[in-house]
Amino acid sequence: MTVALVGDIEKAFMNIEVDPSDRNSLRFLWLDDLIKDNTEIIMLAFNRVCFGVNSSPYLLNAVLRHHLSTFEDVGPVGNGKQMMRL
Repeated sequence: MTVALVGDIEKAFMNIEVDPSDRNSLRFLWLDDLIKDNTEIIMLAFNRVCFGVNSSPYLLNAVLRHHLSTFEDVGPVGNGKQMMRL
């Protein structure tokens, strides 16, 4: 069976949660308040896959393959018009 997917790739990345044990790999520094004289530097970490990270396409591909294999036995739902909106 052949499956075609169409979607907004940038939004797809933001729907994939990063495991808490891997979030240290996605840390970045942020300035607390630019207006203050003594600006504090804080460390944050992404909890979603970022668009533009080298491993993002691999992670999206793995998630899509996982979901497609999970629902492999389930046939199309509804008519063609509904499938086109998915």
